[in-house]
Amino acid sequence: MSVIPGPKEVVRMQGNPVTSITNLVPPIGNEEVHCSVMCYANKISVSITSDNAQLRKEDILSLLSLCNSSLLSIQSRLSASSFRLC
Repeated sequence: MSVIPGPKEVVRMQGNPVTSITNLVPPIGNEEVHCSVMCYANKISVSITSDNAQLRKEDILSLLSLCNSSLLSIQSRLSASSFRLC
């Protein structure tokens, strides 16, 4: 996992704003589940890649729900301090 923050402001390509970035990293070797966390324009996105043998749709939705509640908790604690994650 990297702790390098992405750009805080929206980047433009040929004058058009890049509103979101998708991060796709294919599994390497016998990696069964891959999780990516990305920060761009003061937004955090989480990507989970797996096959049906490892995670079912319900598992992924449950993980994303836990990520969302954890990120909201982190955000509220950071709002109380002067530290900025992105």
